Amino acid sequence: MSHCTRCGTQVATGAQYCANCGSRVGSDQDTARTERIRRPSHESVAESERRLLNQLRQATLGEYEILDEVGRGGMAFVFLAHDISLDRKVAIKVMSPALTLMDPGIQERFNREARTAASLSHPHVIPVYAVRNSEEIAYFVMKYVEGRGLETVIKEVGALPVPVVQTILNQAGSALGYAHRNGVVHRDVKPGNILLDQEGWVVVTDFGIAKVAEAKALTMTGGMVGTPSYMSPEQCGGREVTGAVDQYALGVVAYEMITGQLPFHSGTVVNLLYDHCHTPPTPLQALAPDCPPEIAAAVMRMLEKDPANRWPSVEAAVEAIGTVTDSKSGVVRTHMLTLAKGKKRTTAESLLEKFSTPPSAVRSTPPTPVTPTPVSLPQPPTDAAAGSAGRGARKALWAGPALAAAVLGLWFAFGRGPADGTSAPAPVEAPAEEPASPALRVAAIDVSPPTVTLAAGESATLRATPQDADGAGVSRAAVQWSTSDPGVATVSADGAVTAVAPGNAAITARSGASSAAVAVVVSEPRSRPTAPTRPATVASVGISPAVASTVAGESIQLQAVLRDQSGATLTGRAVRWSSSNTALARVSDAGLVSGIAEGTVQITATSEGRSGVATVSVSARPVASLEVSPRRGSILVGATLRLSATPRDDAGTAMGGRVVAWTSSNAAVARVSSGGVITGVAPGFATITATSGSAAARVAVTVEPPTAADEPAPADPRPEIERLLETYRRAIESRDLDRLRSAYPGMTADQEQAWRGFFSNVSALQATLEILELDISGDTARARMEATYEYRMNRSETQTFVFTASFRRGTDGWRMDQVQ
Repeated sequence: MSHCTRCGTQVATGAQYCANCGSRVGSDQDTARTERIRRPSHESVAESERRLLNQLRQATLGEYEILDEVGRGGMAFVFLAHDISLDRKVAIKVMSPALTLMDPGIQERFNREARTAASLSHPHVIPVYAVRNSEEIAYFVMKYVEGRGLETVIKEVGALPVPVVQTILNQAGSALGYAHRNGVVHRDVKPGNILLDQEGWVVVTDFGIAKVAEAKALTMTGGMVGTPSYMSPEQCGGREVTGAVDQYALGVVAYEMITGQLPFHSGTVVNLLYDHCHTPPTPLQALAPDCPPEIAAAVMRMLEKDPANRWPSVEAAVEAIGTVTDSKSGVVRTHMLTLAKGKKRTTAESLLEKFSTPPSAVRSTPPTPVTPTPVSLPQPPTDAAAGSAGRGARKALWAGPALAAAVLGLWFAFGRGPADGTSAPAPVEAPAEEPASPALRVAAIDVSPPTVTLAAGESATLRATPQDADGAGVSRAAVQWSTSDPGVATVSADGAVTAVAPGNAAITARSGASSAAVAVVVSEPRSRPTAPTRPATVASVGISPAVASTVAGESIQLQAVLRDQSGATLTGRAVRWSSSNTALARVSDAGLVSGIAEGTVQITATSEGRSGVATVSVSARPVASLEVSPRRGSILVGATLRLSATPRDDAGTAMGGRVVAWTSSNAAVARVSSGGVITGVAPGFATITATSGSAAARVAVTVEPPTAADEPAPADPRPEIERLLETYRRAIESRDLDRLRSAYPGMTADQEQAWRGFFSNVSALQATLEILELDISGDTARARMEATYEYRMNRSETQTFVFTASFRRGTDGWRMDQVQ
């Protein structure tokens, strides 16, 4: 078996044509694909990269100090720099010079990356500070995030605990949902684009290849964008991209975090794309039995092949996965910080081994070595290795709440060492084990409760149960208790813990050679009831976000943040909202700003005499399409023809007051005025183009020479050519090869074979043909056509492409001579 290089469908050995798309299989595709690829030489790329650094330093001289290269990707280099005026670290992303060598038009896509990223303002989206362009270099400046990528965390730790997975998905899903509401689809969601900063928060990066819904012109030529291991079926098939592709990719990330492995890991990219389109993933609970069924079901729904079967939105998906309860939020927050700081080893085994805990008490199998792989397409481990590594890491690090709390407590108590640089207290040495009775041989200790939270001055009692290798209790085994920090919490010989002062301590129970630890978190003493005090007054009013943007006809929610003199947040206070210009934007009593017309307004929130101001920019609703009438025309030299154009929004509603620009492809044949009036100048053919915003429409115009009154005008061949094309279209819809050959006598043997394979595999075929350009010269004509085929092949599909048809006039009229 092989695969079609055009659509990825499996093709039987010896077959010459793909049963899915009808393309010829074999050397023709390989040759065509090779001809489309033109890569620069290594020498030219290296020289361009050296020149790039010098150009960047010159372009940023006096504003930024370039320190070091910190990364590079498919489109750009990233440099760490120092913002001289604001005295802060920033990251500068510069377009790769190698891309301009392969594609001179790549700079427009890089500019779109900058505009897309800069338009998003969200706590979990990396902010962009500035965008710069020149003839030599294109770059933008963004926040420098210190932390680690989720990809590195998964490689080091393997499968993550469910509460951590829920936290990461909720924060990343919030960023993606915000982007979707603003018309932006990321299209490359993967662990490498999800960062954990030094505060343990999730930040989604690299919206650079995202599809902006209004920027249709840049996506007309299409292209497969994304990382194959995380690509949705619709991306693999080159179909329409919506927010559902980000939901699918986030589902793959969730699957990987829970199980420690990807749902698909075929050996080749083609097989990987095929699996995404056709192969059901292994049920999540089969690889992670301890995952709650409702969470496993929610993730599997995110991985549905059909976007219609997934969750309605990415927010709905993460809501179904759930959030961490308040009782566990502190532990999860601490672990997020631990993962973000990038310790060399963060598994339970490495932390417990630091205190001489026997490996047998943690996990029974050695850790699987991590092999670095390319970020763009990780080479996954085998099913057995990935499964054992993922489950081993889960058992070692998160075997249960007790072990999780013990590990975090040990890390806080000992992992960083005392502040003064002295070493941590040595563990209490256990007495020699009694060799007289095998029943006293302790293999593990079960301590409950697994975590303790107390206020200073409070107490709690721990219970330790020594167990043998079979898990049975060893009743006569002695237990010794110790504390890592007596200044935070003390423990008695019978396990009674007393909280001394705020902080974190680890209480350790030992029996023989085995031990277990419990994390104790001590807070400030509980305050005693006091006499009622006068409510604090509002000292300042802030608005979040302080700078925002929306589109006319749409809304954005603002939040008022009230604080007292100590900086504490106040709630339950009345807030009054107002707009500086209600003709541009109005604001509701709840802070919902509705855009009316293009412009910038100041939104003010007032409470108890204090006010805060936010700036909201309202942009005009973009023109989605342009309707021009008539679509084609024929005039004589010296005659005129008036065209009309109607801009429409994405709902198809006519938009008044929009400027329409008119241009002619050949002013020597036909001129067009700013009002859309065409004047015939000389015999020939011209295309008149109307544009409004990013939308455009074309009109084909034929200019005929003036005809003497006593001579009949020459017959226009266009109607006859249009009749030939209509006959050709109906023959395609009939799926009758003889009828198609009659409409197109010049059909080649290869074309006939391709049509035969296509007709035999499709049903309900409908064809639409449109003339984009028609050039008539004497007895020959050449038309540039756009064809759209709608059909069923297992499911409804649509193909649109452009081809060229040649015509020739003989003694019996015009005929279709060649199709390319």
